[in-house]
Amino acid sequence: STYKYKLTMKDSMTVKSSRNSKEQRRDNAFNVLNIIRSSDQGITRKQITERTGLSYPSVNDIVNYLDSFGFLETFEGEGDSRKKVPCYRFTGGNHVVFGLSIIPRKFIGVCCNLKGEILYRFEEEYDTISDRFPGIILDHFRKMKSDLTARGLNLLGLGIGAPGLLEPQAGRVRYAAQFHELETLNLKKMFRDALGIPVFLEHNTNLSAFAEKRIGSARDYSDFIYVILDSGIGGSLFHGNRLFRGSSRFL
Repeated sequence: STYKYKLTMKDSMTVKSSRNSKEQRRDNAFNVLNIIRSSDQGITRKQITERTGLSYPSVNDIVNYLDSFGFLETFEGEGDSRKKVPCYRFTGGNHVVFGLSIIPRKFIGVCCNLKGEILYRFEEEYDTISDRFPGIILDHFRKMKSDLTARGLNLLGLGIGAPGLLEPQAGRVRYAAQFHELETLNLKKMFRDALGIPVFLEHNTNLSAFAEKRIGSARDYSDFIYVILDSGIGGSLFHGNRLFRGSSRFL
């Protein structure tokens, strides 16, 4: 499904212009989704229009697009004139996702719904990443996937957060000081082939910055710096609503 709409500049909440129309449409859709997500009591299309500065036809197209995936609950509410109008509340439908975080001495895996509620979680500690790593982690995910299927839930994909210098598109860790064993694996291909779902690889710090951008304190900002203090010091830069990777594609 695709949608087309015109960006207008009504107020300061208007989405900033992106580098191309495709990215602009995606940013606008995420903006509308986040507004609906944050409205526990529900929100009307007119209210979304007022908060985003987008045209009503644009908001109408985006809401229909989101609703087509079963993300929204529609119910009857009162508009500004107290007339009954459709209101929308985010539920996430029956969709779930997997996540895997690789941090010093531990693997953390989760399954959560699109509201961010964790349905399953596991941890595996290690001293070094051995040949047993793929099998152990995959067994956890296979068991979760089997249970999800029995419950009628739709698994959308797996996101992997890893340390070091990454090639996200290729699905590889190019260099990781404490995880040299990962440099021999194509994580994206390995999990995609084993689980039969889309797999995305990104740096742990970047994923934390993405979370702040989409559902956290940075969601109203197009430009910001994210700094994390953990086992080391990491940082990410968002510019024009986009993660900045630099000329070498790493950051």
